[in-house]
Amino acid sequence: MCGFAGSEALSSIARLVGLVSAGAVPEAARPFVFGARLFALQKAGGGIRPIACGDVFRRIAARILAGNASRQLSPFLFSNRQVGVQAPCGAEAAQLAARRFAAAASEEDVVLKLDFKNAFNTIARQSFVEGVSSRVPALLPHVWAAYGAPGALFFGDTRLASSAGAQQGDPLGPLLFSIAAAFLRTRVLATLSADEVAAIRFEAAFLDDVSFGAPAPVARKLLDAFRALGPGAGAELNLGKTEVVLHQSAPPTVAALFPDVGAHLSLQSFSLLGAPCGLSLAAAGAAAGEFCARQARKVSLIGRVPDPAVAFALLRFCGAQPLGNFIARAVGPSAAPALEVLDAAAAAAFEEAVLVLPPPCLEVAALPARLGGLGLRRVAPLALLAFVAARAAATPLADKLVAPGLVEDAFAADLSSAIARFTVEFPAAGREAAALVSERAGGAQKRLTALREQEVFDRILAAASLEQRAR
Repeated sequence: MCGFAGSEALSSIARLVGLVSAGAVPEAARPFVFGARLFALQKAGGGIRPIACGDVFRRIAARILAGNASRQLSPFLFSNRQVGVQAPCGAEAAQLAARRFAAAASEEDVVLKLDFKNAFNTIARQSFVEGVSSRVPALLPHVWAAYGAPGALFFGDTRLASSAGAQQGDPLGPLLFSIAAAFLRTRVLATLSADEVAAIRFEAAFLDDVSFGAPAPVARKLLDAFRALGPGAGAELNLGKTEVVLHQSAPPTVAALFPDVGAHLSLQSFSLLGAPCGLSLAAAGAAAGEFCARQARKVSLIGRVPDPAVAFALLRFCGAQPLGNFIARAVGPSAAPALEVLDAAAAAAFEEAVLVLPPPCLEVAALPARLGGLGLRRVAPLALLAFVAARAAATPLADKLVAPGLVEDAFAADLSSAIARFTVEFPAAGREAAALVSERAGGAQKRLTALREQEVFDRILAAASLEQRAR
């Protein structure tokens, strides 16, 4: 194809991708088309982290197939509480549902957070091949060609056989893993009685991060069932990293049920999927502070980049707002002081690598280019809007992850007053945010942010002199 150009090359690539999608790859070529080259990266604490880079045409084909199959399998996966595939705002929904359970938990209730050993690389291929065959047979030719025989991994002149797990970097990997995990969940729940299954009042799986909220005896049975049945599916529990979250007034008998897990945490200050989910807003703010301090150290390194254009691009697309938005959406106003540290690190890095701006100009620089700014958004002023937008988008999904009646969480109590304070300064954005609390709509963060930025721009313009406006 190297000698082709234009539409002829595109046509040839399309035919090749079509053949790979259909699994029409000769067996002799499969180790190379569906294999990967390994690169060894050194871990910070010592040891080697292998990174697999597969064939680009295989990845294109798998990406196309993954999109179609994920939409088709979405109802099946969500019926198994999987929110890591084809579930917009799945992480936020799981976190919101966990907070609701924590707010209503009794002294006998626990949150069980399971951790699996290298799950993606060890899940039994037979599990997801059988699942594909029964649930989405159109995908089977490609999956069988890729995983029906041990794959080939190349490290220098050494060829290694890969016979378990989804290949690293395969766009179908999360979907295939989720299919296998869904069948494992079915077998686990079959070991419980109907009353015990009904006692599970919170459940969410974000790929291999699986959590349950239930009475302690039921959670113990779940732990034992996953421990017994998981290895047969290639999903072995890592008890040292598995956690159980207890009510602050839990009797000693509850903790005594879990002597083998890695940690006993409190419902006041636990986290889920990297975000604080406990009952204590102070603990959430402290956890956000630790996160932002780590990220601020990374952002400050951008100031040492010698090329100002590269430093500017890194700050705009990898700086404070992109890094802190996750915590802002999860924690909201409680995280604002921590997020200010991240904003300050980004501003300092900009001044070190690009140029020094007086404070009024920094506010303009935070505006988007369409309003004359540089697009260096600060995350702390947007924390409330990000949080409200995330809750609005995640609530319909969160409703299905918890038992009926669990509707309030600790973070909601402070939300109305926070919106009221925000509305005093930014009326249009504040009114829109207040409406979103009950609207339950997705895609709102961009709209809310645009409203606030327009209000900031109008305020700056109104206060500017004629000379400043001319500039």
